[in-house]
Amino acid sequence: MELKKFVMMTNEGTLLTVQEVAEILKVPVSWVYEHTRGKCSEKLPYVKVGKYLRFFDADIANYLHAIRARNGRSRSPAA
Repeated sequence: MELKKFVMMTNEGTLLTVQEVAEILKVPVSWVYEHTRGKCSEKLPYVKVGKYLRFFDADIANYLHAIRARNGRSRSPAA
């Protein structure tokens, strides 16, 4: 099996790396790290696997929904 195609699946969804979260959110990797630290007001939910940070895809989706709700915006249905 190619390592690139391997996806870690758990009961909580797909486990993502810092780089994958950065790609999904279209932000730099440094932004992702900044948003896991205590001083950030909109902290990204993560788990530590040894020294590595990992993110559940469902948590990232919920994070985006919460930000959208706080901003008072909702996605309009397709026409």
